[in-house]
Amino acid sequence: MFKNMHENFFNSVMLNFFLNNPIPMWIFDTETLAFLNVNNAATEVYGYSMEQFLSMTIRDIRPKEDVPLVEKDVINNRQIFEKGSVWKHLKKDGTPVWVMVTAFSIIYNNREARLITALDITKNKIQEAELSRHSERLKDIAWKQSHLVRAPLSNIQALVKILKNNSAEQDIVLSMLEQESLRLDKIITEIIRHANN
Repeated sequence: MFKNMHENFFNSVMLNFFLNNPIPMWIFDTETLAFLNVNNAATEVYGYSMEQFLSMTIRDIRPKEDVPLVEKDVINNRQIFEKGSVWKHLKKDGTPVWVMVTAFSIIYNNREARLITALDITKNKIQEAELSRHSERLKDIAWKQSHLVRAPLSNIQALVKILKNNSAEQDIVLSMLEQESLRLDKIITEIIRHANN
């Protein structure tokens, strides 16, 4: 009797933990891929009601092009615990959401199943993409600075040496010096414009 009370209490606590966890969670059948249970956070984040979820499979929250990968992953990953795989899911309205999935193999209502937690990392993915874009812009600016800016600067330095050594060609050298300084100004202006975009 005590054992049954203890198991019932434990099951009640675990069910409460599952249903009220702030991270979306669900249980799906590893054979049919049908949702067997979902928590409140999953219904809030994904936009489906509990009834809708329970009439769906995990394929329904994936982009069509990912479905074969999902099916293969379920077949190939029979580990008791799998942590940290990143997947793209779709909300009811079609909005993509990137999640870090943790999966536990369990038996649920006498069926082989997986308990999933899906931590939303969409903001992180957006920030990574933004950092990547900024990094590419910085590389482009560095290349321009090292290649485009250096050429007119080297020419200006050479022309200054000519001026110091030969005053006979002063008008020609001054004209070339002016051209190179204008070219350098144009390149720097373009780099600044590019950096501000």
